[in-house]
Amino acid sequence: MNQYGQQSLNQAPQSSYSNGYTNLNTSQPVISHYGGYQAHNSPYSLQPSHSSQLNSSSQYVSQPVISHYGGYQAQNAPYSIHPNYTSQMNGNSQNASQPVISHYGGYQAQNLQHSMQPNYSSNASQPVISHYGGYQAQNSQYSMQPNYSSNASQPVISHYGGYQAQNSQHSMQPNYSSNASQPVISHYGGYQAQNSQYSGYPQQGSMASSQPVIAHYGYSSN
Repeated sequence: MNQYGQQSLNQAPQSSYSNGYTNLNTSQPVISHYGGYQAHNSPYSLQPSHSSQLNSSSQYVSQPVISHYGGYQAQNAPYSIHPNYTSQMNGNSQNASQPVISHYGGYQAQNLQHSMQPNYSSNASQPVISHYGGYQAQNSQYSMQPNYSSNASQPVISHYGGYQAQNSQHSMQPNYSSNASQPVISHYGGYQAQNSQYSGYPQQGSMASSQPVIAHYGYSSN
């Protein structure tokens, strides 16, 4: 990383070419500090040259990430962000534990446990403790695209300051969820604060779900 923090990357394999292979019992803790523009922290790939983890199976993966971001377009995704031949596309992630503790300052801060592409996840425990400051802060446990989730426990404790703060347990697109327990404790300050257990769009039924919500809303909240 240069003195201005531009184009800083921290990634395990730059172009790992792991098509069709299985990644078992991998532990990849990352502790990073980013200052500047386009700061990314991804244990797998960010700008994948023919991507890593494409159409492969990842089991028993532990990838804790502790990151501090300052600047613009700060993103923290354990798998991928810029899907040029994306990573974890159509992959099967089972029994994955990926705790994320993040602080975001700036614009377009996003914290996604898996990816912004469709995925399948079963028996995943993904606690997220996040603080967001700025615009368009979003905390989505799975993705902003359709996904399928069963037997998922996803506690979220979040503080949002700014505009268009959204906390969605699963996604902002239609999804299917069964037997999900999703307690949410949230504090919202600003405009268009939304706390949705599932999504802000129509969804396919929720079965046997327990969804306690303790929320504090500041001015002009929905």
